Amino acid sequence: MRYRLTFFMLIALPCWGQTGATGKAETTGYCSPAVTGSNNQFTITCQGIPDKLRAQLVDLLNLVAKNQSNASAMTAKLDGCVSGVNQIIEKGAPRHLTAGQRETIVRALDQFKGQRIGTVVNNSKRENREYLGELKDVLIASGWDAYEQGLIISGAEPIGIVITVGEKDSQQPAAQGLLRAFEAAGIVPIRFEFQPAADPDSKYMFGKIKPGEILLQVGDKN
Repeated sequence: MRYRLTFFMLIALPCWGQTGATGKAETTGYCSPAVTGSNNQFTITCQGIPDKLRAQLVDLLNLVAKNQSNASAMTAKLDGCVSGVNQIIEKGAPRHLTAGQRETIVRALDQFKGQRIGTVVNNSKRENREYLGELKDVLIASGWDAYEQGLIISGAEPIGIVITVGEKDSQQPAAQGLLRAFEAAGIVPIRFEFQPAADPDSKYMFGKIKPGEILLQVGDKN
């Protein structure tokens, strides 16, 4: 849901009392403020905010307009409110790789071309599945041999990304390189595990990880 909240602030401050047009101000984010025009028109455009938060924003804006003597304090509260809205929306937004993250990962993994890596994801969770798809695309672009190790239908999900190798491969250069590449790209949280050689196959859904290979699982965002 998209709302546009507009009000006029006639605050008697020297720097705000000019009559010249300021032009169009561009801002970005889920909830973005912009001051435009010659009458100090303050516009906030919010996308996807709950009705309760929208109502609180409107009330706060009205207070700022009425109580001009305390405008600085009220504007500070407004900044905090906008920041909180953005954090809430970002927390619930699906994960996606940016162009910068892709470039960082490809550059770091290019030296390990041909590395085999199996993937695991809960197929019933669209966000997890689509994020894994983006990660697989980047791995393939890095020259890695990414294949589907298996799908989980239900059950407890890990949080974030899990990289697993066999016990003897815990210091494998490609596995360590993958961990460092994800960390450098800001992909968090990440858990690195190894599959103990002495444990029976039945303890792991997809059996033993083959020597020299890596298993990548995408769990829930939070």
